[in-house]
Amino acid sequence: MMTTAGGPTSARERIAAGDEPVTVVFSWRAKPGKEDQFAEWAKGLTSAAAHFPGNLGATVIHEQGSRDFHLIAQFVNRESLQRWLESRERARWYETVRDIADA
Repeated sequence: MMTTAGGPTSARERIAAGDEPVTVVFSWRAKPGKEDQFAEWAKGLTSAAAHFPGNLGATVIHEQGSRDFHLIAQFVNRESLQRWLESRERARWYETVRDIADA
């Protein structure tokens, strides 16, 4: 059990307070023939996410020959993730993916 002055003392309390790291997975499918473009887009997005305040790391999982891409990001807490999800930077990246991702 962790003790801090005025803060949560158990793992369950820290999770309830949103103080635990959070990992998210985003999955997309590239349009046929757009896999290379999508791979470049995903690389740029994970780089942007990795440098966002509160991000602990980001990576892309993609099997050669597949159109499926999985982006995994970990943030220090839910609040940091929410800031990324609502950020202008993330919105700009999502605007650019429309022509290369299957809806």
